[in-house]
Amino acid sequence: MIKYCHILVSSITFDHDKRMQFGGVLGITVVKYKNIINILQLQIETEGHTLVNNVQRTITRNLEVNEDGTDCWIQRQQRHLKTLTKRWYHLWIRSLSVQCRIEYQLDHLYSLNFESRIVT
Repeated sequence: MIKYCHILVSSITFDHDKRMQFGGVLGITVVKYKNIINILQLQIETEGHTLVNNVQRTITRNLEVNEDGTDCWIQRQQRHLKTLTKRWYHLWIRSLSVQCRIEYQLDHLYSLNFESRIVT
């Protein structure tokens, strides 16, 4: 996602009039890029939640087998789950931030293209 978004953002350039160009792309393609970004964001959310839930289920199953919970290995697994969950939420928030920045740039591009067509 991050690599794809970087390629998308890096393809936005400024010409000599300081107007944004998007590789000659018109407004309809801007909407297409927004849809692609939304699909990627949904994929990040789905796969991340699935991963965290599977790890949590595995640890819960291990705790049920070892009911006293004194096993050092189980405690270490719980710490790793907390770390994984925190990392996942950090990554998810970061991906939302990237998505918002790209959408802002695309909206700005679309408005500049629209304004330049009105003036011309």
